Amino acid sequence: MAVEDILESLAETSQFLDECGMKVWASLLRDQESEIAEANRDGKPRRIKRRVKKLKQYFGGMGSLNDLVISKDNRNLHPQLSEEEADRRLGNLLDQLFMWCLFWNYDRETALRTYQQLLQRYPHELPPRVRHAFGR
Repeated sequence: MAVEDILESLAETSQFLDECGMKVWASLLRDQESEIAEANRDGKPRRIKRRVKKLKQYFGGMGSLNDLVISKDNRNLHPQLSEEEADRRLGNLLDQLFMWCLFWNYDRETALRTYQQLLQRYPHELPPRVRHAFGR
């Protein structure tokens, strides 16, 4: 299963958000990482499923992860990357995290292949994490 990948993605995304001064979101993701890791250690797939479902909710609605922007206007800047580089990196991290939320119970190769097929099938669509926010 790709649970290890979702844990790695959560750690990487929360660290990046922390570096950009988005402490609340970083903390929320770290909490989810801890909960999913504990459920995984205990061998409780239903608990993992509930935690992943909760994590997916962070991508929907106003004030969600999808609304985060790296900008000098909101003072959320990365110490080493330009605004554009940091914002692009954030988008990539969030896309990756959402992918693992969709396919957490697949093996790694199947998850990656399935996600790529999805992107290729709908090349002019919004990213799946954004589409999810609109309920389609």
